[in-house]
Amino acid sequence: MLTIDLDKFELYYLLESCFRGSHLRVHTITRYINEVYPKIPAGWRKDLYDWILRDIYDGEFKPKSQLCGEDIKFMARYNPDNQYTVIYNDTGEDNCINCYLLDGKYYVKSDSYIAPEFIRRVVKQA
Repeated sequence: MLTIDLDKFELYYLLESCFRGSHLRVHTITRYINEVYPKIPAGWRKDLYDWILRDIYDGEFKPKSQLCGEDIKFMARYNPDNQYTVIYNDTGEDNCINCYLLDGKYYVKSDSYIAPEFIRRVVKQA
């Protein structure tokens, strides 16, 4: 895999082009959820969320059918008011992980969530 350094504006322009594109660009949005999110500072995450909300959705999020639901997942993942620390126990000892809430489930990535029966406690992040 090739690694390229991008500043937050370059990350934004790439993301914006995917949101304005067709369903063929959904994979890149998924990568922003699963791979980019944990690698960038919290301030950049908030900026990406704010920019997409403002520039793509005119301040009010409404899902776009051509994005196959990945825009819903992106907005949930990057929304600074939708971040949680989930304490769970699936192996006999407690673990904690950062998650986002979507459809009543605490997601770790776009396609994986913590099974409710393993959740011990949920703490909303400030």
